[in-house]
Amino acid sequence: MSPQKPPTSGEAIEVPPWRPEHGPRPEVLVYPHGREPLLWIYAHGAWCYAVARGRFRTPQYTAYQVHIHPPGTLYVFIRTYRWGTDAVRILRGPKPPVDGASQTR
Repeated sequence: MSPQKPPTSGEAIEVPPWRPEHGPRPEVLVYPHGREPLLWIYAHGAWCYAVARGRFRTPQYTAYQVHIHPPGTLYVFIRTYRWGTDAVRILRGPKPPVDGASQTR
């Protein structure tokens, strides 16, 4: 069951695909099939169930690339969201390391 209340931080922050002008390449972790973290992500005004396929770490942020399933749809979208707000919550699986890269800037 999804969280009942909207997060205090508002919508999850979507991260654009990395490009060279964004700085150094992110450190990438790809989760093995069956061991992916499951997340709740608040996007488009609702809590959405998501499966993390990878984690990206840069000096500025940590983000999860997910397959997200908005409620009331038959679709699954691939998006990347920043970790560090209460709009992205771990349902099951490992939490990202706590360091400067895990904070929203």
